[in-house]
Amino acid sequence: MPKRKVLIVTTSHAELGKTGRRTGVWLEELAAPYYALRKAGAGVTVASIKGGEIPFDPRSTGDEQSDQPVPETGRRFLGDPDATATAKHSPSIDEVNAASFDATFLPGGHGAMWDMPGNPTLAGMVGSLFDTGKIVSAVCHGPAGLVSAKRRNGRSLVEMASASTASRTPRRRLWAWPRSFRFCSKPACANWAAGLRAGQTGSHSRRATVT
Repeated sequence: MPKRKVLIVTTSHAELGKTGRRTGVWLEELAAPYYALRKAGAGVTVASIKGGEIPFDPRSTGDEQSDQPVPETGRRFLGDPDATATAKHSPSIDEVNAASFDATFLPGGHGAMWDMPGNPTLAGMVGSLFDTGKIVSAVCHGPAGLVSAKRRNGRSLVEMASASTASRTPRRRLWAWPRSFRFCSKPACANWAAGLRAGQTGSHSRRATVT
């Protein structure tokens, strides 16, 4: 049986609005599926919106203080020469043949809120993969990459889906820079999700689902 191929697409955006704070992809959300998929025998390609070096949120790598320690998969990734080389020299999504993959996965990190929504290449890739029966998946802020995706009939990819997402309220309580977000997940998703459930106020569940 041929090896299954999975395309992981990350953000290339490295700055949190005009705050001067660094952001990017959240390390664990790339590292954990990267190793899990490889362990399962899949061929994994890591691409990014612009290509080149993938920016990581410094709070997820231990470079800045965080209340969440770097997990084992993150430490493994940072110490893995092959993995770090993959992240440093990623192809852009314009350079990959999405049709050759069996699935795509969009990890989160706040950078995704800037360069994934409205990106025509990503939108077309996601919609095409879905229409051909391939797996489309995302975690945390990764579903921002689904916002503009449409099926071949012109309808939104998740128009009749149910979804859960973070609301504005916990962002205001957790961070001092909510106004820097390009958009908040809940109002953006409300435009296309049939059943939308916001996360509990005050929670910081790093999980969003579309079913």
